[in-house]
Amino acid sequence: MVKGYIRKDVETLLQIKKLLYEDGYTIAGAKKLLVTRSREAPKQLRFDFDRAAFCKVLKDLRNEIHFLLSFMDKGEGGTVKDSQDNNERKIVTG
Repeated sequence: MVKGYIRKDVETLLQIKKLLYEDGYTIAGAKKLLVTRSREAPKQLRFDFDRAAFCKVLKDLRNEIHFLLSFMDKGEGGTVKDSQDNNERKIVTG
């Protein structure tokens, strides 16, 4: 039977080996250090957020929803003028 190891397990073993053989820790000291490290809160990832682009996407989405609602109210294809940006859109059915 072949035992498979996940990457994290192998990385932990290599870290323990380094602490014991290269850094001179005792087994108890290495264990204490690893426990302390695992309890530290993970660092929060930073995602860049472009508020202007997000607002534009929301505005465009709102306009599309208004357009579709007005199209559904008419019940047939035709030209509908958006109230927000005065663009005309044409839907042809059939």
